[in-house]
Amino acid sequence: MVLAPLVIDSIYSYASMRDGEKLLIVALTVWRIVHGQIWISVSRYLTAKGAKRIVNKSIEFDQVDRERTWDDQVIFNSLVIYLLKLYVLGTNTLPFWRLDGMALVVLLHVGPVEFIYYWCGNFERTRYWEVGTEQNDMECVIRMKRKGQWIVLRRKFHIT
Repeated sequence: MVLAPLVIDSIYSYASMRDGEKLLIVALTVWRIVHGQIWISVSRYLTAKGAKRIVNKSIEFDQVDRERTWDDQVIFNSLVIYLLKLYVLGTNTLPFWRLDGMALVVLLHVGPVEFIYYWCGNFERTRYWEVGTEQNDMECVIRMKRKGQWIVLRRKFHIT
């Protein structure tokens, strides 16, 4: 429903002016949604039918994956790209694909972006952030079946 104006305008632009770039935005959005749904379905299937299950009972998928709103990012990115193409001057003359631009993106990703990402991640996991918080308190929950009934054992402990 959110992308309906984008789809209608893209079809109209292609039919009237042969502007295929807006239609390409729609096609890439559909591809990203289908691709994401396939991966989520495969991972849920492997989790539900896998041989490494501890408890032989049904699984709530809220416990399996916490990314229930993964498609919001795809829709948001598509709308941003579409609005940039529509309202920012000069975007009609930009090529949709250039090999030198792709090489630059790969070099930036492999070089400083990965270094900064991992450095920030390591800094985030240091003791500096844990001062004054209760993040070191953990709880272990064990579910087991004894004499036909499920029992839950809980144990709290502190990591130093």
